[in-house]
Amino acid sequence: MAIHPVLGHKANWIYYILAWSVILSLHVVLVYNFSSFSLKYAFTDAVLQVGILALIGLGTWYLVRYTDLEILKKTHVLINLVFGGITLLLIWFVLSFGTLYLLFKDDPSVLEYLKESLFLRTGIALILFSIVVLVYYTINYYNHFHEKLRNEERLKENARELELAYLRAQVNPHFLFNALNSVSSLVVIDPDKAQETVVELSEYLRQNMFLSRKRFVTVKEEIENIKRYLQIEEIRYGERITKQLNIPPECKNMVLPSLILQPLFENAVKFGLHESTGELRIFFDITCHDDFLYIRLQNNYEDTSQTAAGTGRGLENVKQRLRIIYGRHDLLKVEDKDREFIVTMNIPQYINDPLNRLES
Repeated sequence: MAIHPVLGHKANWIYYILAWSVILSLHVVLVYNFSSFSLKYAFTDAVLQVGILALIGLGTWYLVRYTDLEILKKTHVLINLVFGGITLLLIWFVLSFGTLYLLFKDDPSVLEYLKESLFLRTGIALILFSIVVLVYYTINYYNHFHEKLRNEERLKENARELELAYLRAQVNPHFLFNALNSVSSLVVIDPDKAQETVVELSEYLRQNMFLSRKRFVTVKEEIENIKRYLQIEEIRYGERITKQLNIPPECKNMVLPSLILQPLFENAVKFGLHESTGELRIFFDITCHDDFLYIRLQNNYEDTSQTAAGTGRGLENVKQRLRIIYGRHDLLKVEDKDREFIVTMNIPQYINDPLNRLES
């Protein structure tokens, strides 16, 4: 059940009292100035007429609440409002006029005044009742509108989560396929190295599964996993891989999306070694300042026909993840210079979308 917009909010309760106090004061002024009655009578008249209407106005919320325009047909809403309004106004009429009659039944001038002003008072009460109904419907519409916005935002967030989960899931099968191929190649030519690779692979996959359950990880966690990946590749390729990883201590506790670096290194190994017989030189560098993490990965390659392939699905997945998480298209840059493939990535340490808070 929706919270009463007046009773459920202290500030609205104050505004409601102030609004009806103004109406009550006007009623006192009008009765006192345009009749021959005392100020005491004018105040009593106003308290009964306006005060009871104000109390009925509180109950009118439930009439509006259960005649929702978005749920019921318009004809049903109209019928409910008419009969409900008539019932509430009859209650107001009986309580206010009945009490005034009992209090001043011995004063013919008061009874005559009430009789003469009956239609005017009823008309004003009807207008005030209609205003209250209109205000409540406005509040109801506002609540529905914001609830729809919240639901739409939740649906968008769920869609983003599903897309991110899909992109993360694409990383593991790709690497697993490559690693199993490596083990298959080593089984015949070097069984001991194949066994070592399987052990390293199981440790890597265990950590990979742990990180994949987190949206964000620290640089330290991500790099430790990358080192395991490179160890597996080094078992197969040995001295053909040389690497240099520069990670300043002040950057190790900064955060980035989990498993975001793996496709970059897979790309470097795949197009730097798989299609050549030469050596692969990997230079990886991280710097951090101004609420940004700056990442640069550079590797050489030999086969010029593989250059275009180096910007394939893996890097495209990274680009999509950065777009979804940070809402920007300029965080990943790929360059090809003199058979050197350079990937630069900027990771913000803040997210504007409150639904995408950084998690560690």
